Amino acid sequence: MRLRLRTKLTWLYSVPVLVAVGACSSPAPEPVPTASTVSSVDSAGRPVADEIAKFAVNTPPGQSGTVMTQDGQSVQVYVGIDYISATKQRCRAVRLGYSNGQTLSSAVCFDGTVWKTVIAQ
Repeated sequence: MRLRLRTKLTWLYSVPVLVAVGACSSPAPEPVPTASTVSSVDSAGRPVADEIAKFAVNTPPGQSGTVMTQDGQSVQVYVGIDYISATKQRCRAVRLGYSNGQTLSSAVCFDGTVWKTVIAQ
């Protein structure tokens, strides 16, 4: 009888602890989109011209991911801030990291009809 009571008490005291620990845990982070999981248009339905633009316009600033370009190259894309270019185009800064170690600062801009990647050398 004593062992049974002890087991029941242990179980009763551990349930609130488990509930408290579960309530304190942080939610799982949102998954980062990949080029294969994002849409071929932006949130306003405007089309994109390439895989880097597709990833950049559908990914929040500060996120990154790997994109396979149309020529089969794997590129790490770091999505930066939105800005208006000197030509009054809406753009998003991106940093491209290639498998050979080369990195380029670039932008994805909307030219009035389509989002496209502008490679800055």
